[in-house]
Amino acid sequence: MKIQCPFAFVQEWGCYPDETMVIVGTKDIEDFFYFFKKLKVKALLAKDYLTWMKENGGVGVDGDNGNFSCVDSDNGRMTVLYLKEWPKKATWSDYQTLMHELHHAVNFVLVKYRGMENEWEAQAYAQEQLFQQIRRKLDGLDKVDKVYLKKGKR
Repeated sequence: MKIQCPFAFVQEWGCYPDETMVIVGTKDIEDFFYFFKKLKVKALLAKDYLTWMKENGGVGVDGDNGNFSCVDSDNGRMTVLYLKEWPKKATWSDYQTLMHELHHAVNFVLVKYRGMENEWEAQAYAQEQLFQQIRRKLDGLDKVDKVYLKKGKR
């Protein structure tokens, strides 16, 4: 199987003033730094997230196909959706991973940080919208400005 070049893009949350960086194909802290820089994440916020990564042993557990993480600091909130890979022809397992991680995303952002624990319909719509938009971008159906890891860096 051909190894996909790692990439990242920013996903907006629609009517909520939040964004999540979607990173596919790498868990390396230096690669995250590269993506943060290229996608213009505020320097202090990027530093807070990278410090969190170092203190927590990186993103996710080895063997996981994905992870959603959120760092809230005095410099803002940084959310990252990490996916181990996204094949050209995604399978049901890939979609399950995306749905699973987006459930965590909605709980972090809408429930924990926005206090919407009793707004179940809003949570469901947000998860549905994020799933559809991110899936279509990952599947190449919708245009998105992706940043790819430079060749030779891998």
